[in-house]
Amino acid sequence: MHSEECRAIQNHTLRYGFSVPFDSNGRKHSITPVEQVNGAAGFLYQHVSPAAIFIAFVLSMLLCIYGMHLTENDQAANSRSVFRMKRTETGIPAALPVEGRAKVSFRSLLLNRKFVFYLVIFALFNGVNEAMNTFVPSMLTSEGVEPSMASTILSIAVLMQLPMVYFADKFMDRMKNKTLSLAAFGIMLTQMLVYGLPAMLGLKEFVIMLLKTQGSMLFIMVNLKIVHSLVSSGSQITALAIAATVKNLAAIVFNSMAGNMIDALGYSSCFLALAAVMIVAIILLLVFRLPAGTDQKLFS
Repeated sequence: MHSEECRAIQNHTLRYGFSVPFDSNGRKHSITPVEQVNGAAGFLYQHVSPAAIFIAFVLSMLLCIYGMHLTENDQAANSRSVFRMKRTETGIPAALPVEGRAKVSFRSLLLNRKFVFYLVIFALFNGVNEAMNTFVPSMLTSEGVEPSMASTILSIAVLMQLPMVYFADKFMDRMKNKTLSLAAFGIMLTQMLVYGLPAMLGLKEFVIMLLKTQGSMLFIMVNLKIVHSLVSSGSQITALAIAATVKNLAAIVFNSMAGNMIDALGYSSCFLALAAVMIVAIILLLVFRLPAGTDQKLFS
């Protein structure tokens, strides 16, 4: 491997957000799998049958498995190239494991009070967001929107996040972590109030298309900055993994609670309760001494 390739690996590993969009762990991705198939699933449901959706999912998973199988040889070849490089090159890229590197302590992260406090705020936001993602489609269909139209609305909502994502390098590093977080939380609170309070269906559809993915994508990017500010560089991958675990647990809890509340009280009461959770999260965020993060260059 040439030295130019080594430097390229080093530069890539040091730049979070070099390729966007991102997932919750800071890795690049296009659009979440659920959102990618919204339009196709709505079409199958409307024009073929509900069961056809699951058949399409099975075929898609088989295609994914075959694609992963094709990458195995490439991964093995890359590994052999890396080991050859370590024997022949004097400089080792930052992405490679280095013997003697200090191990990251899981316990040390849980003893980081600021990080734990942030995880509470992170869980509240993502719990509300996951419940919204789960029940907004059924809210639309319960109000008379056809499944194909609902999937079209959700697909448009995905596209609305693209300008913010691709221009992230223009503002993410310049604005404070708390300012960006409050913006994301404000977007989420606005949605919960519109869905919960009496409003015309057209207004709800407009808010879904305009804001549904904006707040969550903004907070995904802010999360990278906040974790980078709260923990040491050697602990960041572990910290992001913990945050992803907390997000999944919050999704389970909030989806269960929201589902039971919808069965008992209806969609409006559920979204107003989620709005109350967002207000609590905003209060916690306001009192949290969050590092500014303007000295970082993760996106530019």
